[in-house]
Amino acid sequence: MDNNLKIDNIIYQVKRLILDNLYREVTLSTKHNISGIYMIYIDNFTSEKIVPIYVGQAKDIQRRYKQHF
Repeated sequence: MDNNLKIDNIIYQVKRLILDNLYREVTLSTKHNISGIYMIYIDNFTSEKIVPIYVGQAKDIQRRYKQHF
């Protein structure tokens, strides 16, 4: 499998994961008071060799989101 197909497959899986978990999405208007592991995906990234995701962990995901934002 060539690298572009692997990256396309990973991007597909990431987008599927996002769609399956939209009910958990953190925004400026949500009030989640939870800890855990989170993922940030940059949708308009144009590299064919990099999957634009960041995975992090926080004691307060809502506060951490605001720091990223």
